[in-house]
Amino acid sequence: DVRQLRRSQHDVADRVDARLGRLLPRIYFDEFALRLDLRAFEANVRRWSDWSSVVVKEADSQTLKGVDVVQLGGCPARLFSVDGGHTSEIVAIDLATAEEALAPGGIIVLDDVFNDEWPGVVVGTLDHLNRGSSLVPFCVGFNKTYLTTSGEHADQYRAVLRDHYA
Repeated sequence: DVRQLRRSQHDVADRVDARLGRLLPRIYFDEFALRLDLRAFEANVRRWSDWSSVVVKEADSQTLKGVDVVQLGGCPARLFSVDGGHTSEIVAIDLATAEEALAPGGIIVLDDVFNDEWPGVVVGTLDHLNRGSSLVPFCVGFNKTYLTTSGEHADQYRAVLRDHYA
């Protein structure tokens, strides 16, 4: 069962799509599955974007720093997806990395914050926010929580969402 494998933290690693500054979690079962996973990732990118502009960096998100992501991408990230480990410690570190890499007005898409199967995600999120983070949530939906770099940016995003979807 994939859910049980996800709970086993040593099976989870992160790959960085440095072009977009997103952490894309992938579960490694063995070398064969890793190759299939990378092929699926590449096929998705090719379907929606230009693969030649993508830099894939395999790294442990617990040692990766925001400055590393900025360096890989050549600029701060406008969009950063955090969907990896589900313990409070891992989530807090991943959020710190994402916030450090984020451009002003950039968006972090955080998975599973309100998923009752993963209470560590909400605890890690609150831990990070309570440590002096400037991140402001502006939307929750489809098992994702969206955060940005300031209250001003959050208000702007909320206004756009209200105008288009209310």
